Amino acid sequence: DPALGRSQVFDRVIEKAVHGAGIMISLLTDRYLLSEYCTQEIQWFCDKVKAESCGLIVDDYLRIFPVLLYNLPPESWPEVCRGALAFPFHDASGTDVGEPLKPDSKAFDKQLRGLVDELHTLLTRLKQHEAAPTPDESDASPASTFTIFMASSPDDLRPIRRQLSKTLAQQGITVIGDIPPP
Repeated sequence: DPALGRSQVFDRVIEKAVHGAGIMISLLTDRYLLSEYCTQEIQWFCDKVKAESCGLIVDDYLRIFPVLLYNLPPESWPEVCRGALAFPFHDASGTDVGEPLKPDSKAFDKQLRGLVDELHTLLTRLKQHEAAPTPDESDASPASTFTIFMASSPDDLRPIRRQLSKTLAQQGITVIGDIPPP
């Protein structure tokens, strides 16, 4: 990855990115769920937000957004996501596993709109819960900017990630997620 220096410690770079995020988007697949590294990313994020005044849940909204790229049963999702409905970005019906939606499809656009709307709702609520900055926080980023960590999946889902990142960027949201998995 050209964004990483050859001597940078990969785990530390990802952990810093996770710690700098207000929201995490996890693209759930079987491979993601089996990955110890992806589990570690969620744990880093949970530890980080649990230490914040807002916590993991803000006004009944989970700060981890589970995006289902396949129709996976809730009992297989990360435990922290099991109380949410998740965002279905797959073409399955019933108990079929299905396939991820194509980024240029109307179904993808519809799901993306719903995801972006809910991200906006949560970001607005997070902003309302933020404490007023103190004078020694003058170098901090403005309260009107937000950063989301988009967890990577070992699957080749670049078109979906790019489309989601592009749509969020158009809303003025910074997305951290261009760090490849180990």
